[in-house]
Amino acid sequence: MKNILIALFCLFAVSSAFAAIVIVNEELTSVEDNSFIVTWTTTDEAAATAIEYGISGYTNTATVSGNTNYHWCQVTGLLPNTTYQYRVKSGSAYGPPRLVTTLSRPTGEYLFSFAILTDPRYAEGRAPDASGARGLPYSLCDEIIASSVSDINALPNRPAFIVLGGNQVDIWTNNSGDQAKNEFKAKFAAFTGASDLGNPNYRLSPVPGYYDKLADYSTDWVTDNLNPLRTNTTQYSTTDAGTDSIYNYSFSYKNYNFVFADSVTAAGGGHLNTNAVRDLITAEARKTFIFSSYPAYDLAGVVIDGETKRDYPIDLPTVEGAAAIDNSVDFRAALEGLTYTVGTQSYPLTAAVISGHIGDNYKRDIHGISYVRQGPAVQYPTGYSVYRVYSNGYTKTFYKTSGRDTAGKPYYERARDLIADSEGVIKELLTSFWLGSNSMRNFSYSYPYAPGIAPGMVSSTPTSGAYAVPLNQPFVVTFNKRMSSAPASSWIYVTPPVIKGTPTIDDSGRVITFPHSGLDAGRTYTVTLMKTDVRDEGGGSMDADQSFYFYTTGSVNDYTPPAVSILNPPADNITTDILPTFLGIATDEAGVGRVDFRIDGGTWQSAQPADGMFNSREETFIMTSPEKLPKKEHLLEIRAYDSIGNTATSEFTAYAFMVADEKPRISLLIDGIVPLPGDPIGLLPQLTARAVSINPITSGSVNIDGQKKGLTYVLADSYYAATFTPDDPLSNGIHSITIEAFDSIGQGATYEITPLYVEADKGPAILGAPLTYPNPFDPRSGNAAITYLLTRSSNITLTIHNLSGALLAKKVYLSGNSGGRAGYNEVAWDGRSDGGVELGNGIYIVLILADGKVLARGKITVYKK
Repeated sequence: MKNILIALFCLFAVSSAFAAIVIVNEELTSVEDNSFIVTWTTTDEAAATAIEYGISGYTNTATVSGNTNYHWCQVTGLLPNTTYQYRVKSGSAYGPPRLVTTLSRPTGEYLFSFAILTDPRYAEGRAPDASGARGLPYSLCDEIIASSVSDINALPNRPAFIVLGGNQVDIWTNNSGDQAKNEFKAKFAAFTGASDLGNPNYRLSPVPGYYDKLADYSTDWVTDNLNPLRTNTTQYSTTDAGTDSIYNYSFSYKNYNFVFADSVTAAGGGHLNTNAVRDLITAEARKTFIFSSYPAYDLAGVVIDGETKRDYPIDLPTVEGAAAIDNSVDFRAALEGLTYTVGTQSYPLTAAVISGHIGDNYKRDIHGISYVRQGPAVQYPTGYSVYRVYSNGYTKTFYKTSGRDTAGKPYYERARDLIADSEGVIKELLTSFWLGSNSMRNFSYSYPYAPGIAPGMVSSTPTSGAYAVPLNQPFVVTFNKRMSSAPASSWIYVTPPVIKGTPTIDDSGRVITFPHSGLDAGRTYTVTLMKTDVRDEGGGSMDADQSFYFYTTGSVNDYTPPAVSILNPPADNITTDILPTFLGIATDEAGVGRVDFRIDGGTWQSAQPADGMFNSREETFIMTSPEKLPKKEHLLEIRAYDSIGNTATSEFTAYAFMVADEKPRISLLIDGIVPLPGDPIGLLPQLTARAVSINPITSGSVNIDGQKKGLTYVLADSYYAATFTPDDPLSNGIHSITIEAFDSIGQGATYEITPLYVEADKGPAILGAPLTYPNPFDPRSGNAAITYLLTRSSNITLTIHNLSGALLAKKVYLSGNSGGRAGYNEVAWDGRSDGGVELGNGIYIVLILADGKVLARGKITVYKK
């Protein structure tokens, strides 16, 4: 019995050691303009964390040290608005191939960011945790909020302020609402926010939620919840606690307005004071973000242009209170009536209406305004969002909080565990609703410009203080926002004077090139942008003149085009992408002005600047094939222009690459020739196997008539090659050859060819009858092709005779060359004699000879119309 137990224990140990790693719960969580984050879980055992990624193939790997069952990995250093391939990896297990497109970056100037935590429902000490349609880990709310604040503090460009989006507390015991001021607020002590907010009260900016007004307090929700979070502001008092939708306030920051709207009635219903919100917007007349707890439309059905739209095909369970404010139609109409004008086009002053309450991540655009719902801070997906704000738009990214419990399990997985089937909706579907699709969680939004932001110069070429500036260098100015589409030479004043040309503006609307007739050497030039003339697209002027200066000491004209190179090409120059994308970099002292590319000598296409503008001396650019490419080798050519207009006119920068299958693809040469079924081969044929693969080829084999031998593949240019010659001569008769190749992740491919013939004890022979086409043929329309299969390479003589046997034409083909090589041969006859005389209509005899022996006969008919 003891031996049996030991054997069973050993069997269990061995089975466990070799248990397959299974990847589950893989989620693309966060996408920025230069990074993305993926989370996943591995069952059975802890494993390493890695993401393989690249634009055309997996050319890079991001890793996290250590082994774990719960994986969080961020890929950084990416380009905006660019599609990447990626797959997660843990140990020997891979996730499926996926695509992600980074967020496009608004073309305006970056100004600031803010974070938002929605519906935390703080209830420290409440037990047990709530399971069900949503699931709420009350026991971890303290740790989760602290983790999110720590994450926010660690972000690059730390947010200027944090919005607390409703339901700060939960309802569960006497005076539970007091936790807002006594415990919840303390979690934000480490967050400092921006020093230039003007009022430190705005560092934390809350809006009341359904639970905030219905919770139990020592005094009331104004005194013990919202006001303490705003550092004891005195705007609202205990006498306001019973008033509907009263807690409305706003502040401005860097030419944006932020309105915090009370969407909850004293009884817990949904309602917004439209007049109060309108007044808070129009007081500033700036682009405005509006925050409320209740959404401004009903997710179960909103009428847009006469058509009813639903956010989901089913009703979500357990929506506490109302699903939206009861005056949503009037409220949205009021927002749509508040606009600003650019040219003849009107745009809403509202940048976004951001709410929570439902517990999901969702976005719907209605008449030019984004209505965004935020996922909750403590319930799954357990995180926060960051809005990065520009002069003409913003990006929004959702993040799961990174904290873990004492066992190393992420808080968001603890929250996921609490979700259960509810009201006929299964857990997996509920989980996907709460997380939301990638485009609902992570997106960018652009508009012409934010009113109140004056235009101004961000950079120039030449840069201020530059030396030895080329005499033919134009002035290139990048502005902080989109400018008038008709810039004029009067926008700049140059000393000493130059003859100015007509300026041009790029597609971004921010980069303007001011040409001129030429500079003089040995001078100091100053270029001044005139506030009286410069105009943005809305007609706004600069606050003051701006200028830059440079020197032309030792300067000459520049006729050199930019230098160009490929960045991060696919591994081994092989990609599986039939619409491949490539990165390049161009450099030029005069500034890069444009880049074109073409594939296989096709039409030149415009490359896209990675940052949206060609306006500097070094530019990264993106090239995507305009059409699907066949699986073969291709040639990419690139030409770049500098701001002067210099470019290469020949010998363009070239890059060869191969489009291949995901799995290895094999081809075979026998004695240097591609074999066909039925071909003859030699006694000791030399085999050359070629495998094209996106992953390294690590092993392979050759099997001749059931005898299998290993192959070693070596990288050669854009393919892997292996050679093999049998140890012993092959016997006479029919043979078959099978080639295998396996890549580094275990994917394999097989190539088989049969029959192949060996006739070692006989001289050369023709297999079958020679074929001639076209037959009949007209020499005046082209040559006739004579084809035949030769059993071995030999010196071949081909003769043409008339029906009387007279020799008219004779061709000689050397062994191993076309016409005399083993296998398929094709030779041409032009219908003339050796003397160059065009033969008349009739039937002619074709003889194929080797060593004086006739191997085959055929006939060909000449018929001239």
